[in-house]
Amino acid sequence: MKILSVRLKNINAIKGEWKIDFTQEPFNGSSLFAITGPTGAGKTTLLDAICLALYHRTPRLSNITKSTNELMTRHTADCLVEVEFAVKDKKYRAFWSQKRAHNKADGALQNASCELAYATGEIISSKLNEKVSKVEEITGLNFQRFTQSMLLAQGGFAAFLEASNNDRAGLLEQLTGTEIYGQISLYVHEKQRDLSLELTKLTSKAEGFQLLTPEELTAAKEELAQLTTQAAALKKEQQKRQAEHQWRSNLDEALASQQQAEEQQTKAAAEQLASAPAMQRLAQYQPAAQLQPAYKNLLASEQAAAQSQQNLNTALTEKDQCQNQLADYSWQSYQYAQQALNAINNQLTATHQEEQQLLAEIEKNNHHGRLAEYLNNWQYQFELLNNQQHNLEQNQQKQQGFIQELETLQAEAKQLSRLLEEEKNALAPLKEAKQQEEQKLEQLLEGYSPASWQEALNNLHQQNKHYQWLEGFYQTLPAKNSALENLAKEQAGLAEAIQQQEKQRAALRLAYSQIKEQVDDKERLLKQEERIASLETYRQQLQAEEACPLCGSCDHPAIATYQALDVSVTAQELAAKRTELERVTAEGQACSEKLAQLTSQQGYLKTQQTQLEEELATLYATQATHLAALNLASNLSAADFAAAYNSYQQSLTANQARITAITQAQASLKISEEQLATAQQRLTASEQKRIEKGHELTNKEQQQNSLQEAINKQINEKAVQQEKLNQQLTELGYNLPDNPQTWLAARQQEAQTWQANTAKLADLKLRISQLAS
Repeated sequence: MKILSVRLKNINAIKGEWKIDFTQEPFNGSSLFAITGPTGAGKTTLLDAICLALYHRTPRLSNITKSTNELMTRHTADCLVEVEFAVKDKKYRAFWSQKRAHNKADGALQNASCELAYATGEIISSKLNEKVSKVEEITGLNFQRFTQSMLLAQGGFAAFLEASNNDRAGLLEQLTGTEIYGQISLYVHEKQRDLSLELTKLTSKAEGFQLLTPEELTAAKEELAQLTTQAAALKKEQQKRQAEHQWRSNLDEALASQQQAEEQQTKAAAEQLASAPAMQRLAQYQPAAQLQPAYKNLLASEQAAAQSQQNLNTALTEKDQCQNQLADYSWQSYQYAQQALNAINNQLTATHQEEQQLLAEIEKNNHHGRLAEYLNNWQYQFELLNNQQHNLEQNQQKQQGFIQELETLQAEAKQLSRLLEEEKNALAPLKEAKQQEEQKLEQLLEGYSPASWQEALNNLHQQNKHYQWLEGFYQTLPAKNSALENLAKEQAGLAEAIQQQEKQRAALRLAYSQIKEQVDDKERLLKQEERIASLETYRQQLQAEEACPLCGSCDHPAIATYQALDVSVTAQELAAKRTELERVTAEGQACSEKLAQLTSQQGYLKTQQTQLEEELATLYATQATHLAALNLASNLSAADFAAAYNSYQQSLTANQARITAITQAQASLKISEEQLATAQQRLTASEQKRIEKGHELTNKEQQQNSLQEAINKQINEKAVQQEKLNQQLTELGYNLPDNPQTWLAARQQEAQTWQANTAKLADLKLRISQLAS
């Protein structure tokens, strides 16, 4: 499992919405990074957000409901967390959020909403209980394992180290994907146990088995050789049948291929017959195709010849047109010369008349000739007057703006004075509210610092793991003790059964020895009787006081006894004893098997008892460690622990409530301090604004006075300049115009007209002399 990104809003001390993308720089370029910051900066909040998005709980808060949510930032109306994570190259998104009614900070908490989806947007689950189960199914980690491996809460690493071997081994196997090795180990252990039991049974059976005689072993080997020969013959017959089957399959494939080839041949013949007309046309086209290049060259040559003939005809036509135009040009030249002579005479007459008119006009407007030397000066003076008037108007407008600004500044200064007085009056309630919040906080602290209360709460939180472990210990201890007692009882029963079985086996072994001895005696007796019976012929030849043909003795005291021997009775007694011996042997084998089974069960129970005793010893040692960490008696009973745990929970609840109240009081005090500081800042700012406004008003009045002096100076300068220009115009017979630009344009036109007429008169005189010559 890999965390890709975290998005959170209004969680604990982190207000507002934030997102951390671990797939971007600098996170994806670093294999290790740290989250640092002072106490309360929000480091643990990031870890809480991850747990909340995945499992709807955190290491510090196991229950977040509609009635309580200690994670939502104070004075906010909603909170949310979202985590994107990847498991085995698949990406998922886990989301959780909760809002207050009417989206108000003081509204009632609403039901939380959640969502688990693929990265593509496909929803997996949107139900609270179902989503947590789906997360556990996808990741393979429940909340406890997640907080012991992927994310260790503050002080939680010790809990992981102090976990039992089974819990730690199971978690590590699941994290590393080595569950199969644990399964293999369990399978090997069970298999070894079963095989041990089977070996014990087989050993017991082997003790009652009788080995084959050499004759029986030879017969069995001969039978095995015969069966091996028969198996080899059957295998050869099987191979022969397989070869015949393969030959038949190859024959069927060959027949199918032959039929397919015949069909393709028939189809090709039909296509050849259908394409016969096309082949005939192709054969007729071949001679014409050979002449195609020569025919194309002929057509190109004919087109080139036609184009050349057309160009020749065009050139001849243009030649005739040029000869005709040359004849026309000679006659037209004569006519043009005569017309030009007449025009020159007419122009000479008209030019004399125009010369007389220009002379009269020049004499009439002779004073216009002096305008050129005054126009530039007049232009400059008119522009100077215009600029003076423009500057004067600008300053007058600026003066009006200054007057309005002065009035505005005076009104603003009065408004600032009123505002300053109001802010001074509003400062007293804020100071009183701050003092009340300080007193409230002092009452909650009871002479200690907030850090001391927080440290006490942290100590209680650290004790929680010890209490939780001890709670589980006292809950499971009766069951383990009961299991140990049951194992002891079972072992006692098995020991008694084994003792009875051993006594029975000893009795059977004694009976077996006695009966075996009786069988041996009967067998020897039977052999002797059979031998005696085989000497019957010699016994019948024995006569009293005659020598025995075998031993030569003349005394035969047992003749009567030997004659009374009955071999069949001894054989019957031997058969009966052998039957009894087989029965005792079978009972002995059954007894041995039963004894082996009981012994195996006894060993298994001893192993379980040893493991349970070791586990209890480990638990008692761990219990002593946890009790010592909590300063509790080492022989603490379950009832005393329950009382101590209840007292601890009450202390924890009280301290949490006090910390919450202290936090709220600190927040309220901070708000009061901020409000008071804000009010003081506003008051200071208002005083500064009033001072600045006074300076601005003084500066503006000085600027107004300076501007009035400049306006008076501009009025005087303009009057002097206007009087000077009026004198110059009067000397030439002009009055000061109302529209200087139009008047200057008219004078400029008069000067240009006089200069043009003078130049034109000179041109006319030159032209007359040229026409006359």
